[in-house]
Amino acid sequence: MTAKRTILHVDMDAFYASIEQRDNPELRGKPVVVGGSSNRGVVAAASYEVRKFGVRSAMPMAEATRRCPDLIRVTPRMSQYKAVSQQIFEVFREFTPLVEGLSLDEAFLDVTDSRALHGSGQQIASVIKHTIRERTGLTASVGVAENKLVAKIASDLDKPDGLVVVTGDNARATLDPLPVSVIPGIGRQTLARLHDINVFRIADLRQAQIATSSPCSVGIHKGPGTARPAPTTGLSFPIARKNRSALRRHSILISATDRIWIANCWHCLRRRRVACGKRSFRPVPSRSRFGSRIFRPLRDR
Repeated sequence: MTAKRTILHVDMDAFYASIEQRDNPELRGKPVVVGGSSNRGVVAAASYEVRKFGVRSAMPMAEATRRCPDLIRVTPRMSQYKAVSQQIFEVFREFTPLVEGLSLDEAFLDVTDSRALHGSGQQIASVIKHTIRERTGLTASVGVAENKLVAKIASDLDKPDGLVVVTGDNARATLDPLPVSVIPGIGRQTLARLHDINVFRIADLRQAQIATSSPCSVGIHKGPGTARPAPTTGLSFPIARKNRSALRRHSILISATDRIWIANCWHCLRRRRVACGKRSFRPVPSRSRFGSRIFRPLRDR
């Protein structure tokens, strides 16, 4: 019998802002944002003190200033962030060679084969958190699960400095109450369509049968036919030893609903080119792991 995999998703807490607060004691406990000095820029990182005002990463600086007039802006120091990131990834590789970095402050670790030496996934996660804090003075949140999707969701449930384990025993109890918006890959439009069919929580999505027989639609299928149940715990793919391209790196977290949406689009575009208003579409090869094609808009003609 194949042993269940143990995947860790390690996500540093407010990485850029935390480094600035660590290196400058005067900034500790104050609302700090890292980003451009002008109001035309965006927030690259926000400390937890400023998040209380609703300020988030990628928010326009003008909006952040409006929400928190007393925020402190700090110019990014990418060379310093990269140096600290290297320290963190060195910690990861002390426990497993199977490390897949998603960014400077975020990575998946496959510690399945490390358990005999270092203990359970929870024990490994705890030691990693302690080691990172000891060497860098920074905190990390870790999710432990049997696949990447659930591990990523888990790492965000108890921030900052959290450690959440989701296994087969507690998966439904942990995931079912959560809104479907926590699933990576569900954007505004997909979320709105799910809400239209009364899918608000992961439990709703798990219990629903998503009909795929009707092109370009997401709907609940009540009876027998072509419908298939949505997976409970998401997708699972082997972890690469090196970073993949941006397309492949993000494709590993595409949700079940987006897979269905792509399948529906394929039905609509099965003749390879379909007029859609003023834009035309055709399938092109993709390096995505779960499917064979994606669709890109062609220029207006």
